[in-house]
Amino acid sequence: MTRSNCSDALIGDLPDAPGCALAYHYGMLLGAADLRTEQGFHLGQRRRHARSLHGRGVVQGLDAQLLAARGELRVGAGLALDARGRELVLEQPHCLGLPAWWRAHRHEPAFAEQQHRDVVTLQLALWIRHRVCAERPVPAIAPSCSDGEAGLQASRLCESAALDLVDASGLAAPAHGVPAADLPVYALLGLAPELPAGDADVGWAVAARAAVAAAAPEARVAAALAALDRAIALGAARADATPPDGDDAIAIAYLHDLVLKRDPGQGDDAWIVDGGRLELLDRPALLATSTVQRLLAGLLAASSPAVGAPVLPPPPPPPAPEPRLPAEPALLPSLIVSASFEAERLSLQLAEPVHAGSAHPIAFAIAEFDERHGWRSFSVRHVDVEAGGARLLLTLGHPPRERLARVVVDLVGRKPLLAPDLGELGARYRNAFMISL
Repeated sequence: MTRSNCSDALIGDLPDAPGCALAYHYGMLLGAADLRTEQGFHLGQRRRHARSLHGRGVVQGLDAQLLAARGELRVGAGLALDARGRELVLEQPHCLGLPAWWRAHRHEPAFAEQQHRDVVTLQLALWIRHRVCAERPVPAIAPSCSDGEAGLQASRLCESAALDLVDASGLAAPAHGVPAADLPVYALLGLAPELPAGDADVGWAVAARAAVAAAAPEARVAAALAALDRAIALGAARADATPPDGDDAIAIAYLHDLVLKRDPGQGDDAWIVDGGRLELLDRPALLATSTVQRLLAGLLAASSPAVGAPVLPPPPPPPAPEPRLPAEPALLPSLIVSASFEAERLSLQLAEPVHAGSAHPIAFAIAEFDERHGWRSFSVRHVDVEAGGARLLLTLGHPPRERLARVVVDLVGRKPLLAPDLGELGARYRNAFMISL
């Protein structure tokens, strides 16, 4: 017997394609396939995150109770993640009628030896699996060039979960081994029950565990963190990133020795529950991140020395006086005292002479400000030195066209202007000068 959050009349599917998103642009014509691509990108990204970082199992709820007097198996609301990262959600408690389930399934091959008995003893597993239900049908138009006819199409696809009871007599016991990808981490932490021979990653983890134990107490924490980082990296490289194919169901409870007895007083095919034991311990489950965060306090307590009374840390030292900030240096004067344009020639009067050999076009950067396009550079074609180096005459590529210009002189770069004694000028002067025209 199956129960879910939605009707069984229509079953659809949700897109799961995390690799491609829709590239919108103005005037773009959108169809149903485009919208499914958008859905599939976000849904696929979320599912890939869930299966890669969280795994498979019950997240919360989904408690199960055997109500023998009522002949029911009750499952509470809850959430689980399957191996594909899909959410298995029961928003409300569900009840499975055990006599009705037996009447519907007793003719299956697994129950051939008991189907005609008046008293049966069953070993059952309760599974939860992903389900998508198509709901709210609306009138739809058949696409052109297709054989379909206009009719009703679902306007909602709702994720839910289905519950199934299956024969568990032939099922293998739940595996509690270590996944191959996680072996380096388990071996480092000493949690692997068996270590495969010839596995280089596992061999490294065993040696790293011994090295951490042998490290000096003051270096042990750093060594453990470094070893754990590498073990996690080795495990991540071994993990299979391929999403699993097909459906996946999670066993959330086992019903051991369920006894169903025929009740002639209620009819020819009436049954009552006469015993059984429900087991939840073997279900896969996931620990919330907030719980893991609190468990770190346990690691801290385990690493602290055992003493009779709490040891208080020493009082903090008195605060140091605030350092005085150095006074801001005075603004240096500009090397250029004045500047003037005459057609494409720019005359610069300097605060002190410069060496004629250093007055080269590469030492100057000149630009004018265009209110629409910003700063535009002049090309400097030639530099003439006058007045013993106290005045420079620059020949530019074109006359100025704007009202504001700026001259920057290289004083500390690779080819700066130099003083007549070949000394540097950058320690005494600013290198920039604004010109208003």
